[in-house]
Amino acid sequence: MLRPKLRITRNGTQFEFEKESPFLINQVKMDAYANKYLIKIIQTEYKKPLSPGEQDFSPYVSRYRGWFNLLVQDSRGEITSRVSINNYFGNEDLAFGGPIDLVFNDYNQDGDEDFAIGRPRKDSPEFQYVLFSINSEGRVYNLPAGGYKEDGFIYSAGTNATFTSDNGENRIVVTLCDLIKKYVRGKYLWNGNKYVFSN
Repeated sequence: MLRPKLRITRNGTQFEFEKESPFLINQVKMDAYANKYLIKIIQTEYKKPLSPGEQDFSPYVSRYRGWFNLLVQDSRGEITSRVSINNYFGNEDLAFGGPIDLVFNDYNQDGDEDFAIGRPRKDSPEFQYVLFSINSEGRVYNLPAGGYKEDGFIYSAGTNATFTSDNGENRIVVTLCDLIKKYVRGKYLWNGNKYVFSN
C-alpha cells in the first residue's frame, strides 16, 4: 500500500498529498469481462479526519477525509478510466469511516457491472449513494437517479453499498428512514435512462 507524503499548512489543520504519491484506500479485481480490470480508490488530497467532540464528527467519517479518485486499469496496467468521486457529491470534501467497499451487480440488466459509493447525511439517518457502472472497455459512467430528495442519488438507510434488485424487474429496493426512525421500503425503477423513485 502506498503511504502518503504529507505536508502541514500554516494553520496546522489541513494536510495534502504530493501529487505523485496518492494514498490507496482500496482496490478490487473485477473479472466480469474478457479483460480483467483492477479498480482502485485513491485519496488524492488529504484533510485531517474529525475527532470525537468536534462538530460533525461521526464514526462513519472518522478515518479518511478529503478528495478521492476512482481509477480503473486493464490487465496491461493501462488506465482506462479516472473519475473524481467528489464531483458527484457537489464538489465537497468527502469523508469515510474505512475502506470503500465495491460490490458489483448488474442492477439495470444492460450487461455492464454496476456499483455504488455512498456517504452518510448529517441531517438524515439515510445514506446518499451515487450509482456507477463500468463497461467492457473499462470505462466508468454514472447511472442517474432521482425522484426522492436530491436528484443524482439513491437514498437508503443501509450502511453498505449493496442493494437488492427485485425479481429481475430492473428496480432497486431500499429501506428509508425518517427522523423519528420510522422505516419504510421504497424502490427505484429503471426507465431506460435513469432510476426513478417510486413508493
